[in-house]
Amino acid sequence: ISDKLASERVSPSFIDFMVINELSSNADAYQYSTYFHKDRAGKLRAGPIWDLNLTYGNDLFLWGFDRSKFDVWQFNNGDNIGSRFWLDLYNNSTYKCYLSKRWNELTQTGSILNQTNIDNLIDETVTLITEAAERDSQKWFATPADLTPKISELKNFVTQRISWMTTNLGSFNSCNNVIVPALVISKIHYNPLAGNGFTSNDQEFIEISNTSSSQINLSGIYLKELGVSYQFPYNSTIGAGQKIYLASNTTTFLSKYGFAAFGKFTRNLSNKSHKLSLVDAFGNLIDYVNYSDSLPWPITADGTGPYLQLINTTLDNSLATSWTTSNSSLAISEINYVSSTTFYPNPVNEFLNIQSDFTLTKIEIFDNNGRLLKQFFPNSDTIQIDLSDLQKGIYFAKAFNNEVVKTGKLLKK
Repeated sequence: ISDKLASERVSPSFIDFMVINELSSNADAYQYSTYFHKDRAGKLRAGPIWDLNLTYGNDLFLWGFDRSKFDVWQFNNGDNIGSRFWLDLYNNSTYKCYLSKRWNELTQTGSILNQTNIDNLIDETVTLITEAAERDSQKWFATPADLTPKISELKNFVTQRISWMTTNLGSFNSCNNVIVPALVISKIHYNPLAGNGFTSNDQEFIEISNTSSSQINLSGIYLKELGVSYQFPYNSTIGAGQKIYLASNTTTFLSKYGFAAFGKFTRNLSNKSHKLSLVDAFGNLIDYVNYSDSLPWPITADGTGPYLQLINTTLDNSLATSWTTSNSSLAISEINYVSSTTFYPNPVNEFLNIQSDFTLTKIEIFDNNGRLLKQFFPNSDTIQIDLSDLQKGIYFAKAFNNEVVKTGKLLKK
């Protein structure tokens, strides 16, 4: 499977599908009981995972089958293999690296597939079913139930399987420290006010900002969480400092804002709370926001007209205090990276100077928690601001020329 196909069409769920079926050495995986699903406009996802009875060393022995072993790959197990693309995926060096990385993550101490956690789950299950197992054995075999040998066999199988898989999956160094692109979810209109011929659902949009000084290739990047679906077209790009918009209805967006949205997401944003995870093709998290219509999130974004707006792209946008609301019109040219506007000196002691190549209409100063502290309206290309009354610490300055033209992180001495 080519890197283009893998990044454009296949989600990281294929890795989790393989992890579960291989840990259990599922004799029915790949060839039978293998399902896929695809959300509208989303990526192909593997699962749900189903049919785990012939696993962990158990098989149809009375029929002469003995396939669930600890030292085989079920995707390449003799006549039991399914579609060849599973082997193609495994042989893809990038896919295998992420498979090994995910396996290592899940089997670490305290993680869900760690040996100790699995043994504890087995013990808890034994406690739960012991009385029922005794009644079952008496009814069908008229003998006391003895789960001890089976419990020991199961635990030993898991121990051997984890060790074998860890050894054979090998290193994941080449995909362990991935640098994700500088993309930030910076505006969310989740419950617009209906009116002027527009319904609420048709006015929804998500703004994504490139906060770097370089163009970013968007191949494989998509919204991971179900509920709304969108994946960027292969080889599409976003320019340095550019902002792009994903809309629920691109026709409505064009009519209302006067320019075309970059793309259309399917379904609608929740009017209550919604997780938005922007990830790359292999599931590496680029940005994450879980907004809410309740405090401390700005509640005026819930059906009264304004949209959620990130105060500063350098703030942690997973925090409610990093967001405010706005009714301002949108513009493609709105950027947070413009080198022609400078803040100095930095660190600053008393007076902050701001100089720009064009007229600045507004300056705002925020603390590290996103609270607006000072606001100025210079209508000039230079301004000096007295910050002597502020305590030592980190602050943020935002310069406007009708739209945001520069944000800066300041250290107050």
